[in-house]
Amino acid sequence: MGAYIVKIFAPPESGFSTGEDYAVECFGLSRANALGVPAPRLAAYGTMEDRYRFDYLVMERVPGHALGEITDSLSDKEKTRIGRELRHFTTRMDTPCEPFHTRQLRGASAEARWDCFPEAFRAERAAYLARVPYGAPVYVHGDLTRDNILVTPEGAIRVIDYADALTAPPEVELACVMCEAFQLEKPYLAGFLVPMRPARLPRRALRGFCCTTLARISSATALPRRGTWKTSPYCGG
Repeated sequence: MGAYIVKIFAPPESGFSTGEDYAVECFGLSRANALGVPAPRLAAYGTMEDRYRFDYLVMERVPGHALGEITDSLSDKEKTRIGRELRHFTTRMDTPCEPFHTRQLRGASAEARWDCFPEAFRAERAAYLARVPYGAPVYVHGDLTRDNILVTPEGAIRVIDYADALTAPPEVELACVMCEAFQLEKPYLAGFLVPMRPARLPRRALRGFCCTTLARISSATALPRRGTWKTSPYCGG
């Protein structure tokens, strides 16, 4: 629709449960706009009643390309700047907020994602999470991948797709950014990790990797169910 994008959510009769996705994305975009972070402007939202009920969002269309489409053409300097801009985004967004969802970070369905890992690893992970203290939960975008970070023609970033947001330890966001968005490329990380003390990074990253919502990242790779797993030197918490 020219300057706008309309996102329509499937009705309950479709069998898909999208009601919470709609509410979560609406909350996330509204919060991002209020905080002045780089996100599409939420122009309108509501419900259309016809034969079925459709929730919808109307958002500003952001010109540009997904980071994954152009990353190979970017210089190291540009990647470092993008990393720095995303750090500004997470610093402002990943803060305590009012309740806005009913999702469980470690619910039964989420824990099932780890079933493809060897039993020894799953036991070690469970023991690690039981003894490692996490801070107060904060707002987490939850899906900061290369597809959801747009780069405008001017080189600025815009973060889209807030439907997977939840409240969780900030390490959840850290692990997703490092592995999914930046795929451990040094120039990106040089910008994103500037304010963080290097000595704390391995431990914080490990905490994020062990959180259930990140299971989809690791389980996307077919891993053997048998094998020897060595205890990480950072498992001491």
